[in-house]
Amino acid sequence: MKKFKALLLILLIIISSFSYAKSSVWLAEKEGKKVILAGSIHLLHPSQLPLPAEYLQAFKVSSRIAFEVDLVELDSITVASQMALQFQLHGTTLDKTLRADVWQRLQAVMRKYNIPIQLTRFDAAFMSLSLPVMIWQQQGYQAGIDRILYDKAKAEGKEIVGLETIEQQLAALATLKQINPNVLIEEMLKELENKNLALDILVKQIYAGETTTMLAQINDYSNSISMNKFYQNLLVKRNKAWLSQIEKFADTNKLTLVVVGDMHLIGDESVLNLLAARGYSISYYQVEAN
Repeated sequence: MKKFKALLLILLIIISSFSYAKSSVWLAEKEGKKVILAGSIHLLHPSQLPLPAEYLQAFKVSSRIAFEVDLVELDSITVASQMALQFQLHGTTLDKTLRADVWQRLQAVMRKYNIPIQLTRFDAAFMSLSLPVMIWQQQGYQAGIDRILYDKAKAEGKEIVGLETIEQQLAALATLKQINPNVLIEEMLKELENKNLALDILVKQIYAGETTTMLAQINDYSNSISMNKFYQNLLVKRNKAWLSQIEKFADTNKLTLVVVGDMHLIGDESVLNLLAARGYSISYYQVEAN
């Protein structure tokens, strides 16, 4: 009995040295190979800092940090010009491409947040991407998880790689142009009005590893005839395209932290599920207590 109690005490000491709290940071392991994956969101409020311990610890132990793209490319004037050319309308304006009722609803939101009318020179795809960001920035949201970790990696001289080029990312975003502009704007406005999708709530859920809200949104996209293209092109196809690179990262002796939008790590066709299908065990990343 004494030996049993002693063994139990030893196990409790070992277990207590780790934090088992859920987060959106995961460890994928297979035959001694491993890679860490972290869910990101592109904007955070200063009040939501510092990042959870799981992110900071995963960053600390990793010598290579991989992002969707090398973020230095996003700061390029060339990229801004490419986006402008890709989404700019010619010979018309956004209001002329929308139904009257959709335009009225959009116009009301633009007035509420003092969004410049010049934005209507761009198409519905660009508006659906940029309007929420402009509103959130007005509310004080700044650099997100990916940018914070990128700047930290750059400052510490860690290796930085992109899973895709900026041209590939822009091409994926451009597939939004295939969706009916009325559907895109209506979907964006619906999400802005949905209190469950408020950015502060999403950030809290990402920090806690809670997937219910985002999973419901992903299911809505995948089951929608009109929005399934968004789901396939922006999420599924890119997840599959990244998989071989992520496996190569795991196959080296250089521990890699892969930082991607949190939606890429949720759902049946997520990066995590694709790795699991290839024999990787997936678990929450554990932070060793001091």
